[in-house]
Amino acid sequence: MATPPAAEHRDLEARFRKIERLVSAVQAAVARRPKFEVSAGDLTISGGDLVVDGGDFLLLDTDGSTVFRLGPQFFGDRGVTINREDGTQALAMAQPFDGYDGQIITLQDRHGNVILQESPFGEGHDAPFLPLPFQPVTPATAAASTGPHGLEVSNASGTFTDVFRWRGARHNPWLRFLFRVKCSDATTAAEVRVVDKATGTALSPFLGSPWTGTRAAGSTTYVSVDPGAGLGAPGNPGDTVELAVQVRRSAGAGTVVVAVDTATGGPV
Repeated sequence: MATPPAAEHRDLEARFRKIERLVSAVQAAVARRPKFEVSAGDLTISGGDLVVDGGDFLLLDTDGSTVFRLGPQFFGDRGVTINREDGTQALAMAQPFDGYDGQIITLQDRHGNVILQESPFGEGHDAPFLPLPFQPVTPATAAASTGPHGLEVSNASGTFTDVFRWRGARHNPWLRFLFRVKCSDATTAAEVRVVDKATGTALSPFLGSPWTGTRAAGSTTYVSVDPGAGLGAPGNPGDTVELAVQVRRSAGAGTVVVAVDTATGGPV
């Protein structure tokens, strides 16, 4: 016997109401827990993309600590952080400080020491700091000798004269120097600088003028002379550059002795 039309209508209406209740329950569940979880097994995406738009992509350790993060970093930019199991940072691509326009890559050892880092203030790597093995250049009136601070060269000229030179590939964008300067008598004073041999221009500190260090007259002992900050290296990363340490007698009639105590890449 055929089902009356009225009964069929009531049956369909009941089914639609049931579907509506199920849809409402699913919507409520999604609103309460807006995420998708795979508690066991593998998640495989074949021929498509996994898009994380606006959130974090995290790999957590068993204790809940973050081992890998692809997403917002400490200063609000979106980058990458990789930590070791003990929580120490191993690698990061992120802003180095708040308001910096860009990101740098930093690699750290297990004790937190930076062993590789892009320079935030120039082209090239900030770390490691590579040494610059300056070699003595002896003017016609002097010869290289060994003193308490290593190799040293004397100069009696009143004009800037090369006393040490280095030629090599440019890596660190900033260079650190410390010179030991001694005069032969108490009336003699000296000036020292580092120049780019390609241009003859003295190197400058960050946002500063070309640097010239001074050694005032008054004694015959060694005096430390240094820029107090990094001097900008000329050229681009990988370029061959030649630098010279120059000295001159700025007062008196004696002789100036110079030793390069430190010459290495360094921070700004």
